[in-house]
Amino acid sequence: MKQSNPNDLLEGLSQHGYPLLRRGAAQPPEQLLKQLLEQDDMRLLEGFPVVLANAMRGKSVQSVDQRDVDKRAGELEFELLLSALFTPRQKSLLKKKMAGQPLSKTEREYFSRVVKKRLKALANEELHQLAKKLAA
Repeated sequence: MKQSNPNDLLEGLSQHGYPLLRRGAAQPPEQLLKQLLEQDDMRLLEGFPVVLANAMRGKSVQSVDQRDVDKRAGELEFELLLSALFTPRQKSLLKKKMAGQPLSKTEREYFSRVVKKRLKALANEELHQLAKKLAA
């Protein structure tokens, strides 16, 4: 995924944010929204709703494919939920395992000793039902 310079994104966010923060000529909101969607840093995505709302108010947003937005929103929600349960290192091991990439000996041992146990607990139907009941 192409990573934009975070400082450029923060500058773009300030240009499309609240009126008191605006400075100079702003880049097109569509371009800024696209760059924000390409980011892995969840902190930068906090500015997405503000830019989108201001762009919609100015009616400057061209065609946004709702399926792409919904798909990306689902991906971000999934990442957020994974982050609530797993450390960044554990998430990288999960992604590596899902992609079928080989794990080093140390990674295999850590996966079986720590991550696999957490996955088994998550897969337990009774625990899943309890979590659904208590989270509602």
